[in-house]
Amino acid sequence: SGSRLATGCGDKKLRFINAVSGKVEREVEHGDLVWCVAWHPFGAKVATGCGDKKLRLIDSVTGQVEQEVEHGCEVCCVAWHPSGSKLATGSADKKLRL
Repeated sequence: SGSRLATGCGDKKLRFINAVSGKVEREVEHGDLVWCVAWHPFGAKVATGCGDKKLRLIDSVTGQVEQEVEHGCEVCCVAWHPSGSKLATGSADKKLRL
């Protein structure tokens, strides 16, 4: 809906921010730098790629980590298929995963 932002940062946190007030609504700790963030097309969750070599799927309301997937290297980019049924990741080992 555009009312919230999700940001990853060098302080190892994912932040959900109210786009109107600018206030941080929730923070989610990660094991290393958060390199990338992608909202699910329907807004129910976000995917994060991290320097700790993990992809995380996080509930956008509760901030709970729903799933973690190990990669061989840092996860540098994430993108959802428009249907929300698939997720692509790219990592520092030059591999693309679906």
